[in-house]
Amino acid sequence: VGLQQGNLEALILQGPRGTALRAAGEVVDHQVASKAVADIETRRQKLDHGGVSGPTVDMAELKTFKRRNAVPRSEDLVLAKPSEHLRQEMSFGAVYEYRDSCGTAKVVGSTAAVPEKQFALDQRHYEHNLPKQNDPKIVWVGISGGRGSLTATEMAEVRRTVASARAERLHAKKLSDIKP
Repeated sequence: VGLQQGNLEALILQGPRGTALRAAGEVVDHQVASKAVADIETRRQKLDHGGVSGPTVDMAELKTFKRRNAVPRSEDLVLAKPSEHLRQEMSFGAVYEYRDSCGTAKVVGSTAAVPEKQFALDQRHYEHNLPKQNDPKIVWVGISGGRGSLTATEMAEVRRTVASARAERLHAKKLSDIKP
């Protein structure tokens, strides 16, 4: 919707466990998201290692090197299966803004849901505060999945940080998440 503008960049953030975030948006928003992801990874490493830094290693990879002979065994198939904690669901986050008739951002929001569904909810809950003549524009979107992925809670932190920084930078109001 709003990602058709020419000042967009792609972002791929690699963390110590793999790809942490893929995103499209403005460079300034990517800088905010990168800092948020770096803070999350720092907290995660402190919790996982008790303050000891360094990349995590899959123990299944280490077990394969302990055997002396190279004869395949039935347990090798089990060793190749990724650990349960490594297989995570994809997480999604989008930041969008409502603009006035001159194109100036007036309200910034974020969602983990399908954006069109969120726009409909916004119109219902905030109908007196939103410009009615223009549709909202998606200005930043990120996904995360795989070995180095962010959880849904961590992605929510990233998208809220991007939305807050964008609202502050553009002097716009910020929509708070609708509580269920």
